Amino acid sequence: MHDAHQPHQDFPIDRQYDAALQSQLDRTLRGLVDNTMRVAPVTRGLADAVSRLLVGGKRLRSRLALWAWTGYRPHDDNHRLGAIATLGASLECFQAAALLHDDLIDRSATRRGLPTAHIEFESLHEAEARVGSAQQFGMAGALLAGDLALIAAQQLVSSLFDETESGTAASLYRVAALWHEMATEVTAGQFLDLTAQSLPNWGVNPEADQELAFSIITAKSARYSVELPLVMGAALAGADTVEQERIAAFGRPLGEAFQLRDDLLGVFGDPVVTGKPSGDDIREGKRTLLMAMTAQRADCADRDRLIAILGRLDVSDADVRWVCSLVRDLDAHTSVEELIADRYDAAMSALSQCRLTDQARTRLVELAEALVKRDT
Repeated sequence: MHDAHQPHQDFPIDRQYDAALQSQLDRTLRGLVDNTMRVAPVTRGLADAVSRLLVGGKRLRSRLALWAWTGYRPHDDNHRLGAIATLGASLECFQAAALLHDDLIDRSATRRGLPTAHIEFESLHEAEARVGSAQQFGMAGALLAGDLALIAAQQLVSSLFDETESGTAASLYRVAALWHEMATEVTAGQFLDLTAQSLPNWGVNPEADQELAFSIITAKSARYSVELPLVMGAALAGADTVEQERIAAFGRPLGEAFQLRDDLLGVFGDPVVTGKPSGDDIREGKRTLLMAMTAQRADCADRDRLIAILGRLDVSDADVRWVCSLVRDLDAHTSVEELIADRYDAAMSALSQCRLTDQARTRLVELAEALVKRDT
């Protein structure tokens, strides 16, 4: 792989799209504020929680959709960015919803170095000396904020049918079907992840544990983070079924590599860079492929200790350090790095089969590198 941090070639459409996407997100957020304020001023806190997650971020999903769309779109049509910006904004709002719910499910205290929504709502409850459980209020507030972001995402993708430049009816129905497929898979994938963390016999059959972990990667992350944004962008551009399948074959292994990198960062990531505490996945009891590989290689005593740590709510700093050392000693992280490289190579091979413009191919290679060779 090339250096993912090297300066990429600057295409005019990047700047045009950034402006169009930001304009659409600004309109969406103003709508959320207006609609919540119409109910009662205090409910604006829900819109503000969504807004905080839509500021900054890498916006990789919307950019993947853009470059798949651009790659299958006639050259003289690339200035018509309204539809793809709307789709991109929908993907960003969906991502905000997923993060709000994910942080709640995982009991994460920070996101991008700042308190998560449920912690913010809990702190508000305490600061104003409200009655009842501050923790319950915080959890419920974050859940509702996530629902609000999901509603916004749904409204945006539905609005594609109102834009005259969006595309043919067939392409719009295809995008809508893919969007609902994505939403369903992420929801089911979250529950699968939650179920995996609660299974009493984890560690007994490491091969089955690894298979389950990879199923979670596919359902919860790989498809919605990479594959489906690419296919939606291609479908919106009018790409035929064969090309949609080809771009999907590029996106699936790339999405798997993306999540595997995330799993490594969840254990070894620098908290200053990731915005999360070191070893956060260990504290949350994440039974990732990395942990399953570690359990498979450990002796009985170390495996039992690993299983016990991942099953506890009160994981200490010493526990985190021990798990990190075990992973390194057993070289499980190297195996995951090798799998990332394998998935990346598979993605690049599939990309070579796609009938894209040279400009789009160049940018998708750069985005692929940014997805798998990152520290945040």
